[in-house]
Amino acid sequence: EIAVLQENFGNAVHTAFAVDLRAKKVLVTGCGPVGLMTIAVARAIGARAIYATDISSYRIEFAHRMGADLALHATKDPVIERVLEATDGEGVDVLLEMSGAPSAIDQGFSLLKPGGDAALLGVAPGTLTFDWNHHIVFKAARVLGISGRKLWQTWYQSRGLIRSGAVDLSPLVTHRFKLVEFDKAFKIMSSGNSGKVMLTP
Repeated sequence: EIAVLQENFGNAVHTAFAVDLRAKKVLVTGCGPVGLMTIAVARAIGARAIYATDISSYRIEFAHRMGADLALHATKDPVIERVLEATDGEGVDVLLEMSGAPSAIDQGFSLLKPGGDAALLGVAPGTLTFDWNHHIVFKAARVLGISGRKLWQTWYQSRGLIRSGAVDLSPLVTHRFKLVEFDKAFKIMSSGNSGKVMLTP
């Protein structure tokens, strides 16, 4: 089961290792399976504090289980206020953007402190309206787009995290179905109330 998660895990590992997270305050926007894996990797490699946002209550709870110190609903909770309070008004050192949602991107950059790093894996739905000056230029933010993974470095990093026990991916497989039950599996996936759904012969 862990083997079939490697493609997604590679994305998470590549994103988390793209910037230095050690002793940093990190915000992960988007808690789908890759975002949840990224939280676990950030915790394993020494992030000081991890904050997470999503629009699914199920995934917000899941984020806590994967290592987030604070997980918030992106539209129902006062995210800016809560994260600023948790960071003594400073904001976060690192933004790991996993959702591609315009509102999450704006929220994430609003919370990124001056001189902070942003690694972006989420794919946005087309052209964005974005406060370029305040979010990047005036903050002297360093922004890195993430695509795929680094061969072979990412695979060695992924293998090391799993073999050492530093990251446990098993909680992410939340549902298991026989192949003939694929319709049930897709319904669960579509609901948003699942991690990874496994189909077996």
